[in-house]
Parts: sequence; structure tokens; C-alpha cells
Amino acid sequence: MSDAADVIVVGAGPSGLMAAACAAGRGLNVRVLERQPAAGAKLCYSGMGAAPVSNTGIDVSRFHGRHARFVSDALQDFPLPALREWFMQAGVELENAEYYGLVQAPGGGGEIIEALGRGLQGWQDDMRVTGVVRENDGFLVQLEANAPLRAKAVVLATGG
Repeated sequence: MSDAADVIVVGAGPSGLMAAACAAGRGLNVRVLERQPAAGAKLCYSGMGAAPVSNTGIDVSRFHGRHARFVSDALQDFPLPALREWFMQAGVELENAEYYGLVQAPGGGGEIIEALGRGLQGWQDDMRVTGVVRENDGFLVQLEANAPLRAKAVVLATGG
């Protein structure tokens, strides 16, 4: 595997894998690095194993704080119907858990992680990133136990 990529995504949880899947879908060479031994582990445990991917009533008005409007572009460009369609195209029909107000996968987190990773060449687990340095033409991603990697862009999607 080359030490260069168009995009390196640091973090193989749902956000990182979605970013990687979208970049790969645009024809970019993508590498995903995950510190944990398995991708999406937290998602598999969340929502009592149901792996919620959104909320049934998601809307900008439900976000609070000084910068609550930061979600408006994302929700406008990728609203819940588009998310459902994206997963449907990936082979997962999301369902509502009305009592909890969640949108989830009936097969749980493994089904979501598999769908997100389907368009990727894979990801590398047990890869601890120790730093990211800006270079003239991109970034140098420093790793704890491996040679550094180069990328034109880096997405940091690390833990909650």
C-alpha cells in the first residue's frame, strides 16, 4: 500500500466511515486509520445494541448553544430522507424506534459499519496517529509505530 492518498480519514466510527465512503464515491483514493482493534465498536454498543444513526425529529431548532446553527448546512444538504436513501442503496433499510425517537438499523451496529465500509478498500485498525503536520502540498500524518503517510486532505473523525 502506498504511503500517499488523496484523503486520510482518522477514525473508523460512523462519521469517519461516512466521510471516507463519500470521498471514495467521488473517485478519491482514501485511507482510513483506526486506533481501536475494530471499526465502529462504540456504535455497536449504543442504543442498547440498536445502533442509532439519527433521530426521528432531527431539526436545526433542536440544537442549542452559542453555535447551534453549525448543523444547518449539514441537515440542509443531507436531510433524514437522504440518509435513509443512502443506507437503502447500501442495503440497509433503517427503521424508526418511535418510543426512543431514534432511527436505527434492525441488524444493529455491525450492519451499519458493514454498509459504510462496503465502498472502501478497507481500513487499517490498530493505527495510532500521533500528529498531523501541514505541508505545502497537503499533510503528513505521523503514526506511532509506522512510517508517516502523506495526503492531500485529512479528516479528523475521532471519538465522542
